[in-house]
Amino acid sequence: MATRSNQCQRIAYIARITALATLVFGIALPVALLNWQAATPRVPIRSGDVGHFLLASRESRLLRPSVTNVQTTHGGLVVNGLFSAPHGQALEVVEFNQENGPYLCATGDLDACLPLAGTWAGATEPAPTIESAFDFERYGLTSGNLWLWLACGCLVGVLAAFICLTALTFHDDANAGADKHPSLAEPRA
Repeated sequence: MATRSNQCQRIAYIARITALATLVFGIALPVALLNWQAATPRVPIRSGDVGHFLLASRESRLLRPSVTNVQTTHGGLVVNGLFSAPHGQALEVVEFNQENGPYLCATGDLDACLPLAGTWAGATEPAPTIESAFDFERYGLTSGNLWLWLACGCLVGVLAAFICLTALTFHDDANAGADKHPSLAEPRA
């Protein structure tokens, strides 16, 4: 029983260290980054001219989100969702500091943006506001990634706590059995 009791203590100790590390690096750190991201304004990091709006045609797909084919003076784009603009409206592709992927926006109106349905192969240039904002997307710290990090941290933390409690329960059971049966007691040093 002494060996089982010592093994349970070691497992509980390792699980406690894992739970503490998970609490700091798997829960507190992503929560802090999510708070920082929420407090940071959404600003464009890169942008590129795509010409002026000519026309848009909606494409409905069964059980999938609608897309819009947007024709501009420089070519065509496909965006997720429904898009319309006045004929001749200047458009641009914008990459934001907090969001993954490029967006099609009316020039000067960053509230009227929709995500492109794919990647953007055209040229983009750094936006003038790039010095005043942290680029979360550049480092892979998108909101989705941070929430996934937090979920994994919570899962590992719960698993470590469960292992710790189970090991401590087995340790207590081993010691309780030794108290009832003197022959099973740990040798005294």
